Amino acid sequence: MADSTRDLIQKLNAATAIDFDNDDAARLELAMAARKLFHRLETNTEKVLRFVNEEPVVYPAIQVFIDTGLWDAWTASGGGEKDVDELRAIASKDIDPELLQHLLQLLASSHIIEEVGEGLFKPTVFSLSLGDKSTLIAPALRETT
Repeated sequence: MADSTRDLIQKLNAATAIDFDNDDAARLELAMAARKLFHRLETNTEKVLRFVNEEPVVYPAIQVFIDTGLWDAWTASGGGEKDVDELRAIASKDIDPELLQHLLQLLASSHIIEEVGEGLFKPTVFSLSLGDKSTLIAPALRETT
């Protein structure tokens, strides 16, 4: 595995836009695959540090979900796919449906949750950890506000 990992790292480090010779579809497919890989390899601690330090728009969205009890409720309900109305129903505080829809799309674009269909979202391992009381992820985020 070490040799194949080293080969993969070298190939990824060598790739440039020029290599795709006007094949934007292939270039974008590789870029998206690399982005998804990055998010899968990142630890929860690294994610928290990135959100706090590098992605200031995402951090408040995470906070809204903490403050409205959505992370706790979504995790307690076993995760699974939910739409805006289902999420509003399990929140501990009222949240405007349009605002919630925008926040969900923002969180999905940052790979914190997944948009699995039009208006349908499911949690990731990381977002479930935000509602898991046995982890220190959500309390750590609360501490920084």
